[in-house]
Amino acid sequence: CIRDSAVGEARRKVSLFDPDLERNPLPAKLSPTLAKDKSRREAIRDGQRWLERMWQREIPESHRKEPIPFEATRESRPFHKAKDYVYEGDEVVQGDPGSIYIPKGGTGGYQRESVVHEVGHWLEAADDSVHEAALEFLKKRTEGEEKKHLGPGYRPNEYARKDEFLDPYMGKDYGERATEIVSMGLEWLYKDPAKLAREDPEFFKFIVDLARGHI
Repeated sequence: CIRDSAVGEARRKVSLFDPDLERNPLPAKLSPTLAKDKSRREAIRDGQRWLERMWQREIPESHRKEPIPFEATRESRPFHKAKDYVYEGDEVVQGDPGSIYIPKGGTGGYQRESVVHEVGHWLEAADDSVHEAALEFLKKRTEGEEKKHLGPGYRPNEYARKDEFLDPYMGKDYGERATEIVSMGLEWLYKDPAKLAREDPEFFKFIVDLARGHI
């Protein structure tokens, strides 16, 4: 059937996770607090190493040479915070994809997943073509669906169009500003690519093709 064929194609694409792939440098700049914290420092290192193999798409020149800033936070959840853009009339002339904030605590695996997830937000903020592709994919998957609150444990303003995503958070609504498509897609490629390939081959194909620069 079509679904079985799509799953087979998705599973074959897992072979793209080849340690011999040329790395796409994604240097990190750690705050003094993070640099002293072995657990978080190693999680950032390991997450970045995986991403440097996975994310083969060329980084826009304006952000290619600058390291990704990582900061410590006392918040309970990791997050990415983009900075304001500088405009000349209606045209963006300078953009800053911002910093990533990592809290203390959690297992090493969770911290690495968090790094991969939050760098996904940075990559989307750093590249308009990535953001536009993610937004188009999200709109296509959730067309006609009402946004609903994500449920217990989420802030009052956290809504999503849940579709049939593996995790409703993938459909979180940010208006036109951002998505969870790249961040959650990369997180699932990191923690359980086989499950993503099996249960949502369309999403799997999209995020792999995006990361490889094929779309």
